[in-house]
Amino acid sequence: MKRRISILAGLTLLTVFTDYVSGRWAILFLIPPMLFPAFLTLLAAVWVLLPCRDGGPFWKRWALRIAAMAACWGLLRLPSYLEEDDDYFKMGRRAHIRSTFTPMVIAELRAAAAKLTARQGKIGGVELSESDLPPAVGGTLWGMPGYAACSFSKEGRLSSVRLVWGGSLIGRHGLVISDEEIPFRGDGFHGGGKDGHEEVYYPERYYPLYPGAYIYLDEN
Repeated sequence: MKRRISILAGLTLLTVFTDYVSGRWAILFLIPPMLFPAFLTLLAAVWVLLPCRDGGPFWKRWALRIAAMAACWGLLRLPSYLEEDDDYFKMGRRAHIRSTFTPMVIAELRAAAAKLTARQGKIGGVELSESDLPPAVGGTLWGMPGYAACSFSKEGRLSSVRLVWGGSLIGRHGLVISDEEIPFRGDGFHGGGKDGHEEVYYPERYYPLYPGAYIYLDEN
């Protein structure tokens, strides 16, 4: 039984590690790498529950099984206990932004975007190309963001910058620079609910990074 529990614990730790690493260093393949150890963890959990004869009392064997299963499940779900809907992959993506954007990089990004006021369109926005961004922005395995844009006020002053990585299959994350304070859950999306009551859905999260700069996560 101890051998089975040790294997289950090891596979659980491997699942947690690959989940975090996938978000932190963008190790993304056709099949997310955390799925393979997660599948093995599931098999190991079933194996732990199978009958075995190790010479111990019946109650002790089942107490060990239940304790092992509860501990492994608790470790896998730990981020969601600390914050609603959080997980190790999202923790890794937040770490990607924290490691990339120092105050110096953010200041450089602000300065570069502020010079583009002449390129703004009718709605005051400018899409940023790779040449507009500091080299440090694409200095990780995530590469350059798939979406980068900035906006200006009517007076031509830089009001926001948004850089976004990811996509619909894995969710999006990035950096948002804004003159206005952004609530943790964003503004929310309004939609029709049951019995005529409007529902508000909050897929976004904004984590303060530095004054005026936020880590951005989006489930979509």
